[in-house]
Amino acid sequence: MNVAIIGNNLTSLTLSKALVSKKIKVTLFYNSKNNLKKTNRCIGVTSKNLNFFNEKILRINTRLYHPIKEIGILFESDPNKESLNFNKKNKNLFNIIKISNLIFILNNVLNKNKFFFKKKIKNKNFYNFILKEKKYDLIFNCEKNNSIINNFFNSSHEKDYNSDAYTFNFTHQKLLNNKAIQIFTKYGPLAFCHYQIMRRQSFFQFIEKIKITPKRNLSI
Repeated sequence: MNVAIIGNNLTSLTLSKALVSKKIKVTLFYNSKNNLKKTNRCIGVTSKNLNFFNEKILRINTRLYHPIKEIGILFESDPNKESLNFNKKNKNLFNIIKISNLIFILNNVLNKNKFFFKKKIKNKNFYNFILKEKKYDLIFNCEKNNSIINNFFNSSHEKDYNSDAYTFNFTHQKLLNNKAIQIFTKYGPLAFCHYQIMRRQSFFQFIEKIKITPKRNLSI
């Protein structure tokens, strides 16, 4: 089987790894404008999905993710009192993984696989050409916006949530912490999570309800 995957992101790389593991030939086409960039963003993965990824896709070093066993919910009106608390008797609720780390190890493994090929999209005619060429048994489109999407899904719904998200990483004194905290404020929610197994690094996310303009400063 010969498969084409369009897009260069976590979805396309994960799919590529799953297919080449079955000895299926995969060609990943990427657009240089949408090439992967370093990001501070992290994702939360349930233990069930993490086990599936480890067994079926790629085993992730335990040092690259951090288990969260408890979630505390607080409100600005009473920041010292938890309004809600979620935990499952020492079971992991989810695991925090830095996206850039996951992308790095997927790229590293795929580039060494003889069934994997990577090609740059050189012009806009590529999208029509790959459909007419009929060279591939299956074509997976993992890009969120291109002519294939526009041709087959001509009805779109845009939503403006009137908010911006800010994500920061910070280093702190070593501590043992498997708890995530979310604080709801009048400006938007604040989230704190540890993402490194050594417990020295955390990420902080702030989502503000009102969009920031160039003349406005955000103080945290």
